Amino acid sequence: MDIAPAAQKPFSDAIPEYFSKSQTKAQTKATYRSKLDHARKFFGDSKCALEIDQADFVAYCDHVSATVPNITSQGHYMTTVATVLNWFRVREAGLPALTTKTLAPKRDSPESDDRDAFTLEQLGMLFENAKQYRLRNPHNSGPRLPQLSLAVG
Repeated sequence: MDIAPAAQKPFSDAIPEYFSKSQTKAQTKATYRSKLDHARKFFGDSKCALEIDQADFVAYCDHVSATVPNITSQGHYMTTVATVLNWFRVREAGLPALTTKTLAPKRDSPESDDRDAFTLEQLGMLFENAKQYRLRNPHNSGPRLPQLSLAVG
């Protein structure tokens, strides 16, 4: 891959540049820091940010899967690093974006978390219960019925 000399910055130098040039909120920067530091340790201080290709990124995602225990956090690490790398790839070299589509783990919810749909009888009880509050406190019950219908819909 031919990369202009000015764009050949190590991944470790690309991180502060991303923070200074992207329109990232302070809270997002704080969230990204630990994830990007994790990636910096993996890629090293000399690996050029634009030389990290899909194969390198797959290796990093495998590393995340092996070192980050929480499945949800694994996905956050992967998408955060992809976001920063893609920001540079598009702006600095017009390279195609890296993808996390098949790399980020999917969270499987156990069957015990699944529940059957409400029966008509149960729905009737819910709405009758909401109705009594609406009759007693009409000024305080406006949004409850629409919210209830969304919750059971």
